Amino acid sequence: LPARFALGFYEEVIPKICDSIIAVSKILASRAQRSGMPKNKIFYVPNGFDESLFNERVSGTEIRKSLGIEGRPVILFVSALHAYERMNWMRVIDSLKYVADEIPEAVLLMVGRGEENEIMKYAEKLNLSNTR
Repeated sequence: LPARFALGFYEEVIPKICDSIIAVSKILASRAQRSGMPKNKIFYVPNGFDESLFNERVSGTEIRKSLGIEGRPVILFVSALHAYERMNWMRVIDSLKYVADEIPEAVLLMVGRGEENEIMKYAEKLNLSNTR
């Protein structure tokens, strides 16, 4: 219920009190427009990353070793891990059950901040020890 309230607040109230909105997806831009925000006040800026921060010559061996995942296939999930993203991270963890059936050595590496303890409890409840 709180997540629904927050979503309603963001979609109904915020467009009416803001001068403009930055939307990280076309869906969010469309929702803002349907909520009354003029199209010329909606700026679509997709999520991205700075390529200059990554070096393809770096193997990742040390970080894999520090996480205990060397030699294992890694599924990477990067997101806000807060309650409002719960359905996203729950789906990812739920799908890991099926991946583990085919590739038991695969590990899910979740990167973000938020409900880390709740996420680990959820993975443990599903008997998935291959979540970090």
